[in-house]
Amino acid sequence: MKVCENQFYCIVDHAIAIEKGSIIVNVGRHFFTSRVCGKFINGGGLICTSDVPPKVLANVAKKLIYH
Repeated sequence: MKVCENQFYCIVDHAIAIEKGSIIVNVGRHFFTSRVCGKFINGGGLICTSDVPPKVLANVAKKLIYH
């Protein structure tokens, strides 16, 4: 996927406005899936193997969703 110059500058302006650094990568199609989704899946696995009661996890999830 190629990004035109105007889109690139809009992305950079947005990153500056929200005070976050941008990461620009030119790798395979599945970069987002492997890097981002993989982190969520690994985090979920760690939560499931923790000693936190399921009811507590459910309550925290509800608060995060409806926050």
